[in-house]
Parts: sequence; structure tokens; C-alpha cells
Amino acid sequence: KYFLEAAPIILKKFPETKFLIAGNEENIKYSELKELSKKLGIEKSVEFLGYVENVYDFMSKCSIGIIASTGSEAVSRVLLEWMTCEKPVVATMVGCIPEILEKDFLVPPCNASAMAQKIVELLQNPELIKNAVKTNRKKIEEKFNLENFVTETEKIYESVNM
Repeated sequence: KYFLEAAPIILKKFPETKFLIAGNEENIKYSELKELSKKLGIEKSVEFLGYVENVYDFMSKCSIGIIASTGSEAVSRVLLEWMTCEKPVVATMVGCIPEILEKDFLVPPCNASAMAQKIVELLQNPELIKNAVKTNRKKIEEKFNLENFVTETEKIYESVNM
């Protein structure tokens, strides 16, 4: 909902922008989102894809990853997926996201104007996108690699067994 509300602000500066929305219906129905896009006058700029079989194929088509969660995100797998796909990410400050993503790319939840402002900032600054991609990729390689996962998991098991 808040991502869609950010769209008209973004479209004023970047009228050719296309907004892709993918995933299962969880807290809000696609029918409600489609109705909102019509109400906002942005329906021609929004594509609702529903569940996508190949998430990496979907992400490769996007310029910026957006996580507009209003709560939860105890473990944000999608954030790690966006970062692995070498995409800049704008995300809300919920759950574990602030522990992973650089603060310059975080916005308050339920704040469409802050989200729009951050997206516009990225679209206006290719160097910022380049730096975000580099930072995200480095973080994935250093902190979220298989070796670290195994080592940290073993530490937990060993501490429980003692």
C-alpha cells in the first residue's frame, strides 16, 4: 500500500517508471492494491505479478529492490536475495532489516513520502546505486556466506550441548 502511495511522487520526476509487485497475497489482497492503483491514477505504471516461480529472474528485471513491510521481518530473506542479486534496496526499518541494510537506505514504515524520496534519490544518482550495490555485495560475501553460516550454526549447537 505505501509503496503504491509512493509511486505518484516518483512518477512526477520519472514518468516512465514501471512498478512491479510480486509475491503471495499476505496482509493485503491484490484486488485492494489494484483498486488503490486506480484511485491513485497509476494503474498503467503498475504490474501485479503475483507469485513468481523464479525470484532471481524477477529481481534481475528490477532496478531497485523495495521492501515496504510495516511489521514482522524477523528474518528478511528477500533482503538478502535483493543484495545477492546486486540490487540497491530501499526498505522499512522493521525487524532485522536495520541490522543488515545500511541506514542510508532505510525509511520509516508506513511513510510513503519518505520511501518516494529515497527512491527518487537513488534514481537521480547512479553513483549512489553503484556504491549501494558494491556495499551490499561485500556484506553478502563477508557476513552471509556458507562458511560463516556453518561456523555460526555449529557454535550454537556446541553451546547447547555443553
